[in-house]
Amino acid sequence: MASPTRRYARAFAEVIAEHKVPPDTMVAELEQMAALVEGSHELGNVLGNPAVEHDQKIALLDAIIARTGANRLLRNLVAVLIDHKRINHIGEIAAQFKQELDERMG
Repeated sequence: MASPTRRYARAFAEVIAEHKVPPDTMVAELEQMAALVEGSHELGNVLGNPAVEHDQKIALLDAIIARTGANRLLRNLVAVLIDHKRINHIGEIAAQFKQELDERMG
């Protein structure tokens, strides 16, 4: 059985393939988002804190996406991670996503 991080990585790989987004671009954007979340204790706490309203988390996410110019697909992945209380695994998912793409590309 695949781990949750592998399932998210595999699903995200399917989505970017379906939308024909360059894999290198998405790897870079996901790694950048993971670095932001993991590099800022405050940001990680806000996005992972159940006491913070969902709408506030999504508004913060949208502001980050707008500021970084990241792809909407990345925004949707991070929103799902927030919704499923998996945002603290974003670094693992980024690493697994990169591995998934490497395996697909040979």
